[in-house]
Amino acid sequence: MGFEHKVTARFYEVDQVGIVFFGRIFEFCHQAFEEMLAAAFDDPTYAFAGPRSKASWGAPLVHAEADFRSPIRHGDRIGITVVLAEVSERTLTFRYRLSNAEARVCANATLIHSVIDRASFRPCPVPDELLAALAGLGVFAGEELGS
Repeated sequence: MGFEHKVTARFYEVDQVGIVFFGRIFEFCHQAFEEMLAAAFDDPTYAFAGPRSKASWGAPLVHAEADFRSPIRHGDRIGITVVLAEVSERTLTFRYRLSNAEARVCANATLIHSVIDRASFRPCPVPDELLAALAGLGVFAGEELGS
């Protein structure tokens, strides 16, 4: 199942070749990640840095990779599906599938987050509250996202 988020490829995101610049894929994934956590906690600021955050933990990115399958052009409406593929003691691995309106896969990405204690900035165990919130969204992967 996974969490679903949609974005529209904007003019400023397109390079001189006429397709979305590759680095924007990670921005799209992070937008989906933020929206997923906002939905999980019913609060757009809960899990993010700053004075309004209520979480004692953070989840900085420690690894990112993507495979590009089909171009994304200006104006394309892209659906982003996020699943939690793996949980270790201190990391979370999310997989993303970006598909266009015709359901053609444009990119697959994997982002790994380390969980840290925000006060010490040291690694810490994945909080139960985070796992419970994600479980409530149904984002745990029963199987890998297909290409």
